[in-house]
Amino acid sequence: MVKLNAYTISAKELGLLNDYIISGFNVMDWIKDLKSKLDIVRRKEEEHKLKVMETKLHQLLSNEKKVELEKLNQC
Repeated sequence: MVKLNAYTISAKELGLLNDYIISGFNVMDWIKDLKSKLDIVRRKEEEHKLKVMETKLHQLLSNEKKVELEKLNQC
């Protein structure tokens, strides 16, 4: 991605940004796609961390609190 960004900066400085094509696609399309992919990966990592924390929290809760939370979720 760093290399792609360097190419983009060079193309922009040369006034060729709209004409710079890699494997049939505009360089800006590549950058948008890569940013989207990074966002997806980061969200999956964050979701995994949250699930691990939820599991740990659930293990620490007493049975009474678990029942209380379950009742709140049903409302």
